[in-house]
Amino acid sequence: MDEPNNEPESKPVESAEPIEPARPITISKQKNKFNYFTVLLILLAVVILGVAALGYYQYKSDDGLNLFGKKYGGESAATTTANTETPATTTTDETADWKTYENTIYGYSVKYPKDWVVNSTKAVGVSFDNPAIQSVESELVVYYRDNISTASFNDSKATSLSDMLKDTVTFKNTKSLKVGGIDGYETFVGGVGAYYIIYLEKDNHIYELYFSNKENKTSITTTDSNILNSFKLTDSSASRKTYNSVGKWNYTGSYSFDYSVSYSVVAGGENDSATYYLVNDSDERVLGIDLVPRGINNSGSTLVEKTETYTGNKATVKEFIRDGSTNQKIFIFDKGISFEQLKFGSAMDTVVKEVLQSIKFAN
Repeated sequence: MDEPNNEPESKPVESAEPIEPARPITISKQKNKFNYFTVLLILLAVVILGVAALGYYQYKSDDGLNLFGKKYGGESAATTTANTETPATTTTDETADWKTYENTIYGYSVKYPKDWVVNSTKAVGVSFDNPAIQSVESELVVYYRDNISTASFNDSKATSLSDMLKDTVTFKNTKSLKVGGIDGYETFVGGVGAYYIIYLEKDNHIYELYFSNKENKTSITTTDSNILNSFKLTDSSASRKTYNSVGKWNYTGSYSFDYSVSYSVVAGGENDSATYYLVNDSDERVLGIDLVPRGINNSGSTLVEKTETYTGNKATVKEFIRDGSTNQKIFIFDKGISFEQLKFGSAMDTVVKEVLQSIKFAN
């Protein structure tokens, strides 16, 4: 007897459509490329927006600089600063073609426009005339004064330039200044048609520069200023000259002395008390030379007599004082020649002293 078969009963297999083999799964390259490009665009947009926001913020700030250290417009900050500086202007020298006047007697020089006319015939003054201006007044006059006593407008007989200019009735808006390295003052004299005057002082000598028709500082032109700035002192050794003569009275030998070129030696008259006189530019007698041998008559005065020496030459000095002031002073040298001082004051004392110290006797 057969043993029962416990294996399941096999059923016939039904026929099915053939199954296609599985295809390998692939990722689309086009799709991945699109996604990557999108990410890049987003990142780039973020960067651009960030830069724009930062740029706007800096634009509103005081610097006005962008991220690259440049101002808006593309120039760097340094370049902008350099380029925004005012370009240097080319200045024309107005005096380039001017002429130069040099006075070898009084020791100064000054430049003036080439079309101006110079008149140097005055005793101690030189005028500069502008032909374009029809006026009886010269545009500029330069005067040389040997000392303060002969300075223009010294009506108060001041003994120094600073004291003279304290006269505020005569001198207006006076200020100190330097011209060509020389100490001096600027001032105005007169009302309508006033003078703008520069007073310069060197070794007790006075130089005066007159600009006519200048009522105030606003009347001074560029040309006036350029003339003034060109003024210079030159060799002043020629500012003195020598007088040679032979004594007529108590001393008959030859002698000489030096004196300022702004003075002159003139002969005395028949009834004068001296053979010669030293006179200033105003024809005032300052010193009598080689006195006539007659008695000195100065009644009512107190006589002070003393001995002085002038560069090795002894002299007896007779000074007559009346009412506290000297009114006559006579210098009698041992050689016999004598001098009489006729004008007084510190400035005149200096003039006379310079003459006496320069006396030389030939024998």
